[in-house]
Amino acid sequence: MPIIVETNTTNAELFLSVSGAGTTVVPTLEELRRALSETPDEHAVVLGPGVDLDAAAALADNLRVTRPAVSVILMRRRVDTSVLAEALRSGMREVVEERDLTGLGEAVKRAHQVYRAVTGPGSRLDDSPSGRLITVFSPKGGVGKTTIAANLAVAFAARGNLRVCLVDLDLGFGDIAITLQLFPARTIADAVALESDLDYKMLEPLLTPHRRGFSTLVAPVQPDAKDSIPASLISRVLAVLKANFDFVIVDTSPAFDEHVLQAIDEADELLLVTTLDVPTLKNV
Repeated sequence: MPIIVETNTTNAELFLSVSGAGTTVVPTLEELRRALSETPDEHAVVLGPGVDLDAAAALADNLRVTRPAVSVILMRRRVDTSVLAEALRSGMREVVEERDLTGLGEAVKRAHQVYRAVTGPGSRLDDSPSGRLITVFSPKGGVGKTTIAANLAVAFAARGNLRVCLVDLDLGFGDIAITLQLFPARTIADAVALESDLDYKMLEPLLTPHRRGFSTLVAPVQPDAKDSIPASLISRVLAVLKANFDFVIVDTSPAFDEHVLQAIDEADELLLVTTLDVPTLKNV
């Protein structure tokens, strides 16, 4: 049951028409807060174009901590880089132009999917019977994917009671080994010959340990080795790792190739990395 904040009657009726049954409209942020306190199962808040941007950002920043399952959807008469930047900083889920009613309807549907994923069975990390796979992706290079993936592995391993594996799936030009100052004897390319019978006993010798207490599966040394690695192998490798590690973190290339798509499909969590420049935001 989304809640829309909008004072313009015409806009409110238009937004209601695409937001689904049970949607309510309130005129102020104060009434929105009151409505949220009365509806613990709310999944979406739509902030109309009349809501002040700073006030909208403050609300979103608060909700992402106090109600992380609630998606904040911002409606603006004009969407520019400053609006997108503020939305990203404050944790808003979507930004939609005022006239894009189809986009609003789709955003509300996605918000419901997010709510179900966050609150549904198996949403808690410690409830999962197998490991969690986190895929780190961006459609643009140079935004810090590898650094983030490596630091995630270090942070999880630092807890001391978790088995962590970091996978370099930038098969053409992966930098995990260089970034972590590793000298691996084996790479993921060595798993090609083992695909049909691959299990953890076969995969374990291909892993390179890091001194911080986690394992790594690094990318091939030669870029052309990528062509010999099928997506089916990636699926099998990730499944085996999930069954044997608490967290599997996948660093990816900045391209929607079959290997990256496989890692996205298999992911329990997708970490989308971007920067606040127009070319990167466009691709995201």
